[in-house]
Amino acid sequence: MTTEVELERFTRSALDAEAASGYAWLRRIPSTRTWKILDYLSAIEPAERDALFSAFVTNGLFLLRPDRDPSLNAYQAGHPAYRRFVDAMPQLFDWKYVDVRLLRGVLGDLRSKSPSPEFANVPADVIRRAEAIQPTNAPAIRREVKSVFAQRFGAQAENRGGGDWVYSGEYAGRSFQVRIDYGGRSDQLRYGLSFDDVSTGIRARRLSYEGLIGLGDGHWDFVTADNLSESVLLLAKLIQELVVIPAKVRPEPVA
Repeated sequence: MTTEVELERFTRSALDAEAASGYAWLRRIPSTRTWKILDYLSAIEPAERDALFSAFVTNGLFLLRPDRDPSLNAYQAGHPAYRRFVDAMPQLFDWKYVDVRLLRGVLGDLRSKSPSPEFANVPADVIRRAEAIQPTNAPAIRREVKSVFAQRFGAQAENRGGGDWVYSGEYAGRSFQVRIDYGGRSDQLRYGLSFDDVSTGIRARRLSYEGLIGLGDGHWDFVTADNLSESVLLLAKLIQELVVIPAKVRPEPVA
């Protein structure tokens, strides 16, 4: 059985590696929330960032051990850096954090016969950005996910209704399920991975790469026709990384 200290050590190493790479994977994720978090991290002092990373790691354990005591959540525990982070997020507005659907909606409104006054002062560069977007839709995203997941994981897709789909697959000898909700009003997909591993005691539930290391929640809202293929391939890669966590944290057998 892997201890929580060992799981925390693994998660912190993954977070530190992502930071050392300049957040190489995270910057490719089509999520405005993740982009906002990365901007927040770039604006705070190193000591504050280190303290926040510790809180992210603590919270990430809930995705691997969902039966943990809720009072261990960094916000409930009164973690100062994490509380400052949570309180700051709603205050950070910039047009670059506006999702695809809203941007296209604003553009449609401005082109209508009776534009809404609330969009009268939208910056010209934002309008150009909205015009440049090649939109996609839920059926196209589902088709791409189905194709890639079938090739990578031999996954079978099950429609649960209401925009919810479950993909049952296998990777590196481990069976797993990925639930994807395509029915969000702003999010185009929300993914969460589930699997159990007896040897480590991991019971992954609604696990996402971003959620594990605290830099998002697995909700993607900036998928376009231009980045669809790349985004789904990235999603498959993130799932592969998550599925092999038990092998990475499992203690070496004593000789």
